[in-house]
This record gives sequence, C-alpha cells and structure tokens, in this order.
Amino acid sequence: MNRYRIAYDDGESETVAADRVAYDADARDYTFFVDGQAVALVPVVNVRSVVRQGYSDQ
Repeated sequence: MNRYRIAYDDGESETVAADRVAYDADARDYTFFVDGQAVALVPVVNVRSVVRQGYSDQ
C-alpha cells in the first residue's frame, strides 16, 4: 500500500495509507482508496501538495 503525505498551507501535514488517490474536479477534493473503498476525502482548500511517499506493507 502506498503512503501519501499531504502538506497544508498552514504548515501542518499528515500521511494517509491508500492503494491510490484520485482528484475529483467537481467535488474539488482528493479521494483516497483502499481495496476500491474510499477511506479519506481531503478538500483541496489549503492543500499545498499531495506526494506519494512510497510503498508500505501496512
């Protein structure tokens, strides 16, 4: 499973474990998926970047 580091404009960051991430232009958010199920929604407001950190077996 991949790990994605999300950096916010306020300097905070978090890491999400997911198989993949997709950007939804209509909803203006990033959707993170595990086994085809959405596990996290991150609105693009205040997001500086979403970077795949690499693979993890967790």
